[in-house]
Amino acid sequence: MDWAFSPGQRWHDLWRGEIGEWVITKGLRIVLLLIGAALASRFISWSARRVTRRLERGFAASDALVRSEASKHRQAVASVISWLSVVLLCVMVAVQITSILDIPVGSLVGPAAVLGGAIGFGAQKLVQDLLNHQSIASSARYAHTNKADLRAAMRHAHVTKTATNDETSVESTAGDVT
Repeated sequence: MDWAFSPGQRWHDLWRGEIGEWVITKGLRIVLLLIGAALASRFISWSARRVTRRLERGFAASDALVRSEASKHRQAVASVISWLSVVLLCVMVAVQITSILDIPVGSLVGPAAVLGGAIGFGAQKLVQDLLNHQSIASSARYAHTNKADLRAAMRHAHVTKTATNDETSVESTAGDVT
């Protein structure tokens, strides 16, 4: 029996053994990738929050009661770009980790198909939202034209009232406009 092994020797043997070598080579690379991904995702989120705050500051400085559609659209685009950047970063880190761990790609075909379907449905919703925004923007242009027509009709009603001095004709004209 050799009781001469000290704790220092066992510690040294741990790092020189199979487990220690894996921790030093592959484990350390994985930990560094995860830390880098966490820092990068925090930076992406910080940047998106900064852009959003700048957009909100512009709204707070204005006299508008409701934010404009363009401002809402810019904020939505910033949010989508931020989210897509974080997802892309996570996918890249996951691919790097599978490469480090020597996981065969063939075993990832099933989960990749599920992930592709989920991304496809998400992209479909994104395209639908973008198309809805285009229709909202175009209807906003027509709404501006309708407001101008309404103002002209109201001016006409006022002129009719002053010209005829008959309240019933004013009410019927204003009722026809609205």
